[in-house]
Amino acid sequence: MGDFHADTGRDGRETRPQVLITPEEAIARGFAREAPPPVRCAHCGRQLRPLGIPVFGSIAWVSHEPCECDGSVRERMEEEQRILEERAMERERRLDRSGIPLRFRRAAPTEAQCIAYADAISGSTSDGLFIHGPVGTGKTHNAAAVAIAASDRGLRTVFTSAIAIFSNIRETFDGGGSSKRALERYASCEMLVLDDLGKESSSRWSLMTLFTIVNARYEGMRPTVITSQYTLGQLRARLASTGEAETAAAIVSRIAAMCADVTLSGPDLRGDAWKPLGMQTMQRTCDVAKRSKLDNFR
Repeated sequence: MGDFHADTGRDGRETRPQVLITPEEAIARGFAREAPPPVRCAHCGRQLRPLGIPVFGSIAWVSHEPCECDGSVRERMEEEQRILEERAMERERRLDRSGIPLRFRRAAPTEAQCIAYADAISGSTSDGLFIHGPVGTGKTHNAAAVAIAASDRGLRTVFTSAIAIFSNIRETFDGGGSSKRALERYASCEMLVLDDLGKESSSRWSLMTLFTIVNARYEGMRPTVITSQYTLGQLRARLASTGEAETAAAIVSRIAAMCADVTLSGPDLRGDAWKPLGMQTMQRTCDVAKRSKLDNFR
């Protein structure tokens, strides 16, 4: 058999590989009556056998066997490098469209449940995560890592916060845009990451907007990852402060039903432990300088 020919779709998903077959195989399988003329290497002139793909009982000659001359090898390496660079640029564009903050574009999950979830994400994933814990315990970091994994697997991903959602929808009121279309983006995307839920100032309108999104995702079995400083019980009480206790309970109930609980704890990781090495060194240098100045007054 010939080589496999794979490609990547516009959504980032790798398409099914197609088998390239030789003229001899095409004739033996009845796809062609005779072999096509050979292709000549543009670098050394060597004759190369064409390779084709079966198409509806016929054959489409789309490639040829590789030549191993220096010029051809160099050309293939340059083409492979170009493809890698294009894929890297397209990946960055996807992450940018997803709204994943630049600081977390290289995030990898650090918590066991988040690692397992990120590894298992696929188009059939329907459950989610509720990641909660004190400030600086890695909630956004892990959520961003999950969003990156989803985007890399071709899922239409949106990373946002409740504050940003309400702000974007309000902008449509004055700007003449469609609030329904803005709402649909969050309700229907294949993966939604809702960061820092509970930080927003609640009102009856914002609570109903949040319920609409959460309910749509719950009913549509669309995966949702939520981070919060609050437990579900605390979040319910915070959302109910608007006086809409039943709506708050309905939101939290749906979150509990569609998201696995992930509890993070520990010190604030935004301190020295997570600073880049250069910043750590700079901080230590400043600390030494401060101590030296203080020593002069002792």
